[in-house]
Amino acid sequence: MTRFCNTCGAPVPETAKFCNECGARLPGPVSPGQPEPAQDAGGQKSTFLALAGSTFVPGLGQVYEGNILRGYLVFLGTIFGFFLFIVPGLVIWLYGIYDAYSTADRMNSGTIPFRPAPALHMVIFVVVAIIVAIVTFIAIMYLVFSLAGQSGLSSTQGNTDITNLIRQAGVI
Repeated sequence: MTRFCNTCGAPVPETAKFCNECGARLPGPVSPGQPEPAQDAGGQKSTFLALAGSTFVPGLGQVYEGNILRGYLVFLGTIFGFFLFIVPGLVIWLYGIYDAYSTADRMNSGTIPFRPAPALHMVIFVVVAIIVAIVTFIAIMYLVFSLAGQSGLSSTQGNTDITNLIRQAGVI
């Protein structure tokens, strides 16, 4: 069975005393007849937090798991997918939710290495997501109002047209 560094998650040889990637001291090698040592609490990811994070902010679950690039790709894919026809964005978002949950579950079972994620990365990700959401909202509003202005409808004219339709229908 392959060993992984508890600090950075890099694969390490069975006989190594220090990680080649980060230099962290490794626990002693496990003999074939001995049970594996229990993982410390720092080596577990909450599947609920990964699922909830990706549900509320697409890609946040991936960042929580230490997959920062994948988190940004899921977020940007969701945003661009919603612009395309809504369905691609929804598909990418749902995939991100599934991926966050299953990756946390696989980290907990030991099939993939644990990857720590600093809280600062998650905070930066949320701040960037909020900024992108605000800029996107402003751009959409600008586009909607500029298209409405080009069509020749002002807000008072549109209200007058609606009022005339209601009167013709006999409601007023």
